[in-house]
Amino acid sequence: MKRPPAIQEWIHWLEAGRGVRIVDWSALFLGGLALSLLVAWKQFEGPVNEATLRQADLGRQLANGEGFSSSVTYPQAHSYIETRLSGFEMDKAMPELYKAPFYSMVI
Repeated sequence: MKRPPAIQEWIHWLEAGRGVRIVDWSALFLGGLALSLLVAWKQFEGPVNEATLRQADLGRQLANGEGFSSSVTYPQAHSYIETRLSGFEMDKAMPELYKAPFYSMVI
């Protein structure tokens, strides 16, 4: 019958055995994660301009399953949709007509 390893064997495994590599990589990973979280916490200032907020709104609409639509109302788009598209309800989110959708899909 095999006995469970003693505490001294565990310590030896951590200090001189294969556990050294595991401890080193774990410390490196956790240190990098902590440093990146600290930098993100200290230096993040939010969206830089209004265009970023519009793209974020479009990304939010995509995430909610509402397609490439925007809750931002543009007067020119409103006029275009009103004259060219019949049967479109204006109280719903308007389709995005100005920006390409790739960046919104990324965020």
